[in-house]
Amino acid sequence: MKRVKKHIKKLKEHKYINNLLTLVVVILGFYIIFAPLIPQAKWVVVEETPLKEVFSKSDDVLLAADGQIGSNRLFIPKLGLSEVIYEGGSEQLSKGVLRRSQTSTPDIGSNTVLVGHRFTYSQKGVFYHLDKLNVGDMISVHWEIDKFDYQVTEILTVSPESVYIEDPTENNILTIYTCTPLWTAKERLVVRAKLL
Repeated sequence: MKRVKKHIKKLKEHKYINNLLTLVVVILGFYIIFAPLIPQAKWVVVEETPLKEVFSKSDDVLLAADGQIGSNRLFIPKLGLSEVIYEGGSEQLSKGVLRRSQTSTPDIGSNTVLVGHRFTYSQKGVFYHLDKLNVGDMISVHWEIDKFDYQVTEILTVSPESVYIEDPTENNILTIYTCTPLWTAKERLVVRAKLL
């Protein structure tokens, strides 16, 4: 009889552990399924963003949404995006927006190329909503002490091998690209904009 009671007690302990592990697996499953949808849900819920007020201020004030002045930054008012532009190798890509080092800078002219993740579980996905831009939308780059205003002229999808999008150009343009479709690296979503 003692053995039976001992065995029942062990089964109850195992049942408790099994229930706890099941709960952990269910929570992780929900996270894996719903985490990629959180930015989309925020986009639908939030109609106005505080960044739109930044762009209505004087052009003389290079003020970022977080109060930093004069840092190299990318602003896309329609997306409510204000991000520091990092320099360096691909390891900087995990921080946000990266300027491709072999391309130009806005103050020099030619083709300035910025890249960023669309979505990852472990790194910052700054261009999640890049597909919501349209031809005619405005983009600003604060570079050194100058502000460069661009207008979107072209949106296209290319293969990862289409490196021509980084080629130098005669005109001062901005090229931004990220992976597409969402949650894959199958192709690249490219937004091109001309300097105003």
